[in-house]
Amino acid sequence: MLLRYTSRWTLHLAVAMTIVCFAAPSFAATYYISSSLGNDSWAGTLPEPNGQGNGPKRSVGTALALVKVASPGDQILLRRGDVWTGAMGSIDTGVGSPSNWIVVGAYGTGALPKITANSGNYIIQVRGNNTIGSVPQYVRFSDLDFECTNPDRDLNPVGVNVIETYRTYTPHHITFDNINVNGCFMGVVVQFSDYVMFENSLVKENYGGGGHSQGIFIHDANYFTLRNSELDTNGKPGIGFDHNIYISQSANVLLEGNTIHGQFSGIKIRKGGPVTITGNTIYDQEFSSITAGADAEKTLSDITITGNVLYGSARGINLKSQSAGDSTIDGAIVANNVIYGHSQYGIRVGATDFFNASIIHNTIVPNGKQGVIFEDRIYRNVVVSNNIFSGTATMGMFYVSNAGDLQDIDLDSNLYFTNGMVINAGTTEYSSLDAFRSDHSEESRGIEADPGFANASAMNYSLAGGSSAIDAGQATFLTVDFSGTFRPQGVAPDIGAYEMGSGSQPARPAPPILLRGGWVSSASSE
Repeated sequence: MLLRYTSRWTLHLAVAMTIVCFAAPSFAATYYISSSLGNDSWAGTLPEPNGQGNGPKRSVGTALALVKVASPGDQILLRRGDVWTGAMGSIDTGVGSPSNWIVVGAYGTGALPKITANSGNYIIQVRGNNTIGSVPQYVRFSDLDFECTNPDRDLNPVGVNVIETYRTYTPHHITFDNINVNGCFMGVVVQFSDYVMFENSLVKENYGGGGHSQGIFIHDANYFTLRNSELDTNGKPGIGFDHNIYISQSANVLLEGNTIHGQFSGIKIRKGGPVTITGNTIYDQEFSSITAGADAEKTLSDITITGNVLYGSARGINLKSQSAGDSTIDGAIVANNVIYGHSQYGIRVGATDFFNASIIHNTIVPNGKQGVIFEDRIYRNVVVSNNIFSGTATMGMFYVSNAGDLQDIDLDSNLYFTNGMVINAGTTEYSSLDAFRSDHSEESRGIEADPGFANASAMNYSLAGGSSAIDAGQATFLTVDFSGTFRPQGVAPDIGAYEMGSGSQPARPAPPILLRGGWVSSASSE
């Protein structure tokens, strides 16, 4: 019987999170800034000089000065192809509205407006203040290029800093769309600020030479969204504390549709939750694609990792205690992921307490030690079902440090195919499922057979006709596969991330998104 954790979960097909929908604004005023054509004594209401004492303003600091006094719907536009040297500055006021955001963007044609800096604390900063209702809110930055240029990386500033540490009111509803952040000590920092979104952006090669640095660092920030962006080679290589994105003690976080690659680590989650990681492609990490957990007697709650492609790193998904002290992961869905080519393992579970979790319908093709590892910890209401384990695993496709922990793990209906060890339970190695079942009651419906991938040599791990995985799974709460195809297509769900009929290059699904109190629909904005 498949145990399921459903007390706080209800399944919807629509992606849910903090997706902010921009209504078509009625712009109150438009101001123009040009380093090549402008003059700060002009009104800035024309994109080009008119020869009569009006045209764009010149200095980049003027843009933020205009934000501070802007009305809802105002636009402040920087000229494409222009370059400014020196920090853009800081704002602690600037009030748009849900239907009329203040926009700082670009006009004209050519390359994105570029702001460069080689010293200081940041290129651009958004922070709060002590007056209710006047903090920056509903402000959108779009189509801008921030670049740090000091060869001594430790002297470079942060690219984008959204923060408030001691003033009473914090910024909220700040969006960055089509932003490049390159070469800074840290690319993006968001702390103590809510409803901050980055989308369609590039965060590249942001790291220091000495101290710890991240591509994106999020701390105590609720409803943060990173969507449809690329994180490329961020965080100092070879340092266990540096990551492409590091999220600490934050709630209702969505990481969706991103490409993350290069350097030491992809995604690091530490404490907090709920967190949803869905539809991302993560590869070429020296350490882990995804690391999540807590430390010092803290808890990570309600993490959903679904519909991702993870490959070519040392480790796939690492769910374990972080740094010092015991920790708990309470509430986890790891489902519909395609995980292949990792030199150590596909999934590792090592949190001190691991409760209410489902690891289901993943396709795991390791090239190393283990497919899935369960360390000797405390488990309660944990399901491992309907997964494909196929490839090389010298220490076992399924590895559990303490065989006694199997009584607390519902292990069944998985498919195994390997020329190595099938299951390693404590000190006993099993080269076949039959041998394992002679000692244990688990995997009564498990299969040992070729999964029949459509084209494994091309990393296409969907199922070909006649696959042993077809109709071989057991019912779960999932109703779609990796591609969004409904489950089941036959008399029972197919084992693995793909349901037969998904096609060779399927689109990504609309996966379940977990928030406290139940599932919410993609139409929700707060």
